[in-house]
Amino acid sequence: MGKFIDLTGQQFGSWKVLRRDDSNPEPMAYWICRCECGRTKSVSGKNLRSGKSQKCVRCADKTRSGPVRYQAGDRIGNWTILRRDKYATGYLCRCDCGFEAVRQIGNLGGGKTSECKACWIAKHRVPVRKKKQPRTDRTIWSAEQLSLLGTDTDQATAAKVGRTEQAVQLKRRRRKIPPFRP
Repeated sequence: MGKFIDLTGQQFGSWKVLRRDDSNPEPMAYWICRCECGRTKSVSGKNLRSGKSQKCVRCADKTRSGPVRYQAGDRIGNWTILRRDKYATGYLCRCDCGFEAVRQIGNLGGGKTSECKACWIAKHRVPVRKKKQPRTDRTIWSAEQLSLLGTDTDQATAAKVGRTEQAVQLKRRRRKIPPFRP
């Protein structure tokens, strides 16, 4: 067995050693200590000297979890924090459009969510392009060009391009072009 070391009155982190704990059945020496917060507990002398025990559990939990990151009323992107979620996994937030949802702590802080889905779609909406009309519907024919379709060569050319005499007549009706009379 090791030599007895009296720790009475010494300070170890937040612990202040008050006296030896004789009620503990362990062969190792235990000491009644008071933390700075006021709690008293029996702590092993070995843990005190090695630095394993620096403060009580309640004080250790406070420093481990750190301060609350966000408070009610804080704004992150379009979200306004209303309160902490009842399951402590995130925050209840309201978007600028009025939508309310629970957002995870890591997603808010990491910038993964800055607005609701509806606001994101409205912000990133791509304009819809109109479909192009077939080229034959856009062709504007003059009266002289339409009158020349009566010849065989012009008929063959018009057929190759996909413009038949019926298409020309239809076009003439749409444009209200009178038939060419020499």
